[in-house]
Amino acid sequence: MFIACVLVTLALGFAVYWLRRSFVANVALAVLSVSLCFTALEGYFRFFYLKSDGFGRIDRNFAERYYRLDSYGLRDSHLPLSTAQDNIVVLGDSFVFGAGLKSTSDRLCEQLAAHYPQHHFVNLGLPGWDTRTEIERTNKYLDDTSAAIPLVVLVYFFNDIEEDVTPADRARVVPPLAPSKETAIDRALQRLADYSRFVEFVYFRVRYPQLVSDRLTQIQMFYNDPEIRARHLASLDRLRSLLAERYQANLLIVVLPYLHSDELLNRAEFYRTFENALDEHRFSHIDMQPVFAKYGVGKLWVNRFDPHTNPFANELMAGSVADYLSLHPDVLQP
Repeated sequence: MFIACVLVTLALGFAVYWLRRSFVANVALAVLSVSLCFTALEGYFRFFYLKSDGFGRIDRNFAERYYRLDSYGLRDSHLPLSTAQDNIVVLGDSFVFGAGLKSTSDRLCEQLAAHYPQHHFVNLGLPGWDTRTEIERTNKYLDDTSAAIPLVVLVYFFNDIEEDVTPADRARVVPPLAPSKETAIDRALQRLADYSRFVEFVYFRVRYPQLVSDRLTQIQMFYNDPEIRARHLASLDRLRSLLAERYQANLLIVVLPYLHSDELLNRAEFYRTFENALDEHRFSHIDMQPVFAKYGVGKLWVNRFDPHTNPFANELMAGSVADYLSLHPDVLQP
């Protein structure tokens, strides 16, 4: 797309020169001006724009510069497991991966390692992993190891339920207000965004957030549905059983609230309902909502367009886990 913009702009420039004394030249000059602006914007967002974005579409420059995958296909996983030290595994999705963070030293895994230098920490996380996928990846990466793993810390976010939601559930559990649906224009702009970084930026900052907001509303309704919630808790229980039976490991769940807005962060009743369900099923867990609510999303997110946890929020998480383990030292025992 950028090369095409440059070629069109050059062609228009020559047209303006050769037709400079005619009316057509004025039209060509106007089109040339627009083309120059579009080419400049396209060049900026293609080669110079460097910012993380939670939508995962316009942060390619950021990802290319700061995200490096190791031989396991993970971002600085610290695999293989240690046979000389006890291992603590941090498991999760983009929050564990460190989305939006320039350095892996700012992640929860590495900040926890600073608290417990006597342990070897392993980071198992990629964007998009939900609970069922995390069960599969735990089997894959830990395999039949005989290394000591007393603890797995699962960083849990509220889209982790989605793999337990069936198409029938989505048709049955719908928001009271009809969600925004993708239109033909949406699909056309999304397709054009694959070729134009400028179109990508405008679309995913202006229109796409509304589609995401509607999705967040429906996800919250999934947790309020007894059938879906029971199915999802069964998946979490399968993960706990796998860790206990195959690796003699304890499971500690760190529950993260929404950081998309202060209104969502402070929706305490919603988070308490899920916490109560975890208590009923005797899951060891830490609720980060009361801790995060003291600060507000502006001090916790990467930026207003990327609601992943920033270094300070990861530091708060590490401190909360350390406080929990100091009160429950038996969790570090197989």
